[in-house]
Amino acid sequence: IVQVMPLALLKERDKRVRFKMKKLLMLFIVYSSSLIANGQVTLYGTACGAVNERVNLFSIVPTTGKVSIFAKLAGAQQSAGYGVVTSPFHASDGNFYIIMDTTTHFDDSTSFILSDCNGITTFKDFDTLSFIGGDAEIYASNYLIQGLDGNLYGTLCGTTANPNGAIFKHTLSGINTLIYGFPSLRPTGGIIGSIIQTPDSILWGMTTYGGTYNCGTIYKCTTNGTFTTMYSFDTIDGMYPYGNLCLANDGNFYGLTSEGGKGGYFNGMGTLFRFSPSGIFTKLFDFDSINGGFPSGSLIQATDGKLYGLTSELGKYFCGTLFSCTLSGMLNTIYNFDTIASNPYGTLLQASDGYLYGMTNWGGGGQDSSGCIFQYSTSGIFKILYAFNDTLGGNPMYAKLIEVDKPCTENVQDVNSDNVVSLNLYPNPNNGIFTLNIPYLINEDVIVI
Repeated sequence: IVQVMPLALLKERDKRVRFKMKKLLMLFIVYSSSLIANGQVTLYGTACGAVNERVNLFSIVPTTGKVSIFAKLAGAQQSAGYGVVTSPFHASDGNFYIIMDTTTHFDDSTSFILSDCNGITTFKDFDTLSFIGGDAEIYASNYLIQGLDGNLYGTLCGTTANPNGAIFKHTLSGINTLIYGFPSLRPTGGIIGSIIQTPDSILWGMTTYGGTYNCGTIYKCTTNGTFTTMYSFDTIDGMYPYGNLCLANDGNFYGLTSEGGKGGYFNGMGTLFRFSPSGIFTKLFDFDSINGGFPSGSLIQATDGKLYGLTSELGKYFCGTLFSCTLSGMLNTIYNFDTIASNPYGTLLQASDGYLYGMTNWGGGGQDSSGCIFQYSTSGIFKILYAFNDTLGGNPMYAKLIEVDKPCTENVQDVNSDNVVSLNLYPNPNNGIFTLNIPYLINEDVIVI
């Protein structure tokens, strides 16, 4: 019999707590105070799943494991919902902004969603807006950003009038403007990623296809619509970028391609590259089966100055990797995903508590194997915070979490009681050294195992 307590509780009751031991085996676990951030970090994200699973905006508090449905974005999907809703963006007006392609057997429309700080949600049909020119399509990686002028900017992967994508502006008062429509010609097209804005107000992004070799491009565009293709990817430099560029503190852009590289068109597993604003491209690393392959998200620069990212496949257990990379291109695989938590198709977040957070598409230890939310410390500690399930949704594609400084009212539904995962032991089988993960321990008084 093992009684497990938070560290603070043990200090208060150490004189009264007694542990019984059976068969000369005793396991004593203390939830380290180093895992508790200074102040409460609250993260938000979106979750959708396969047939009959919901689409929701949710929140999670890492220190307690509390997960809540903040806003219900759509009912059960009639067809697979993988990758049809963007991660939320929390704008300066306090509202969450999300784009969702509500694809079902009976409907095919794209909605521009606003959820206020009370979880009250409004929908605007993108397809009826005159600036779009017909049916609009999105991927989950078409994130929104807020520009220096206070307006929101975003990308669509295609519309009826602009089948290779579009860049648009949305004012907080609700006015939408088409910035640039990608033509049907090969030199441009196919936006699956999002844009960033540099201090000079220029928008930068990548197309997944198009360009001289039809392998994707790097482009820049003014907020008035002056568009310039800056670089065309090829099979050796890398192919098909899915994410956005990362502007590092050295003034250069860094990014990932999902395929191509050393193995070329047929065997390339993606690359990590540097690109200067003046147009100089440098390939820094070729992914392979050892370091992971086929990254589908974006890089971030952490407070230690290094770049961090995810690969969706391969690595030690063929389930993807988490890696760091210096600005000079020295890449280090720091975590190998396995069948417990596997295949992260997305982008990391470094929160104000210093931890890295992300989501996997599969595994998680839950009954549905619908992926999980995880936490990683740069000192090497990996922890599953929450396993997705039918109630919340799951199998996130091209997704990322965001942090909100002033958490909103969580008044819709607490879903912790629906999470079947209360304990994870891994690896299993093991050689006698293992990790026991109890996500909700801090909320408990005493747990008897």
